[in-house]
Amino acid sequence: MGYITALDDMDIRIKFGEHDINVLYLRYVTFKENNIIATHSHSGYELHFIPAGKGMLRVEENTYEVTPGTLYLTGPGIFHEQKFDADDPMQEYCMNFEITKPLKKNIKNHEKTDDLMLISDTIINTRFWFGKDTQGCMEIFKKILDEANNRYTGYLQSIGNHIFQLFINTARCYLEGSRSTAVLPEKSTDDKRRLIFDLYLERYKEKITIDELSHLAGLGRRQTERMFHKYYGMSYIQKLNHIRIQMACDLLHRTEKSIRIISESCGFEDVSYFCRIFKKIMDTTPTKFRI
Repeated sequence: MGYITALDDMDIRIKFGEHDINVLYLRYVTFKENNIIATHSHSGYELHFIPAGKGMLRVEENTYEVTPGTLYLTGPGIFHEQKFDADDPMQEYCMNFEITKPLKKNIKNHEKTDDLMLISDTIINTRFWFGKDTQGCMEIFKKILDEANNRYTGYLQSIGNHIFQLFINTARCYLEGSRSTAVLPEKSTDDKRRLIFDLYLERYKEKITIDELSHLAGLGRRQTERMFHKYYGMSYIQKLNHIRIQMACDLLHRTEKSIRIISESCGFEDVSYFCRIFKKIMDTTPTKFRI
């Protein structure tokens, strides 16, 4: 039997709602002909994902046929035995973990949602489960091991994120299509107004005004100006001119259109005003900028 044990010695702990998950080991296991893992149990939970090969699983007095795509969990103290097909020995992704609930004083900043509580409670209360991986858990597990082996920038955070997703997908397999009762959180009023501002400024080629924008955002003119300084660090007209000049710079580089045409296409009605604003922002004239 051969192991890839890249994550046996890595301390991996993640927060899952109100619970802490301590991963004791992650392994990719390949078995030789006639291998048997004799009856045993663990102090924690063990997830088994079978990407290839065949075998048999015995849990207490029940026997299960293991085929590619099988997913099963054995909880603490659950005795099980694994035997592998001599003609097609199975391969296995395996994760052993414990899941605990920290003291209340340590969880005040943890994310609390009904869905995460349901998922963690489902796994905690499942002593044994056997079925199919209907949620792509094995692909996630492979990504975890790839991250550990490659160690690209951010790999530790990526491993934690993948394990978080692995728990969600595993519980979805158990729950068989159960629908969430969580309500989609709405954006704050400030975020909604910022989106209104951003979308309105995309109309920079048109004749747009702060009064029209104020009406769309449900604000007074002075409030709108204050929000512009908050979001963009400048006034409405300054932001509008910066966008128009940025677009003009692009056209000056990419096209041979006249300065007058570019001025008009960027929302300036007066070419002399365009040139004056261009010089103020870019510290050069449109003609010199194009050279």
